Amino acid sequence: MLDSLVEPDPREEAAVAALLACLAWADMELDEAREAERLVVEAVTRLRADNYRLGLADALRVQGLVAVKQRRWLEAARSGGGPRPRAAYRLPYGGGSPPAYLRLPA
Repeated sequence: MLDSLVEPDPREEAAVAALLACLAWADMELDEAREAERLVVEAVTRLRADNYRLGLADALRVQGLVAVKQRRWLEAARSGGGPRPRAAYRLPYGGGSPPAYLRLPA
């Protein structure tokens, strides 16, 4: 529904993919579960292909929210606890390691 507002541009592919995750979240809130799932799967696929970790972390979070909304608990747990923390941990920071609030507990 809302994805018709987004036209892919090869120079801005990662931004478009990140926007798809936002659109998926909006569709989820509008109870458009199938459309939300389609958009978030597309976003995750594109962001992984572009290796855009920050956007991927957010898209995986939205994917988990969509799964929770659909009461698919196992998929929600995998989406929220899988690659997202590791992807966020590998983000470049000034000192080479993430801030304390993003570090995984030992």
